[in-house]
Amino acid sequence: MTNAEQKKHKRNLGKLFPNSFISTTQEFGQPGGLWTGFGEDGTVDYWSHYVAPKLQKYLDKHGLFLEPNDPGTYMIWKA
Repeated sequence: MTNAEQKKHKRNLGKLFPNSFISTTQEFGQPGGLWTGFGEDGTVDYWSHYVAPKLQKYLDKHGLFLEPNDPGTYMIWKA
């Protein structure tokens, strides 16, 4: 996703999940995605494969997908 898309999704997801950590994947040297703490705050559960319905709806609407980095950290990428 472009820098403008990252900013838009970061802002929108921040409004939907105000207590969640959301940044960009540039910090990992991988441009084009979002880095989240959705596994840390219960928005996503690695072990049960749970994804909060409003997050899944947002991802589907915008052509995005989740990729687990570890049980607490999820990346979001454009499909």
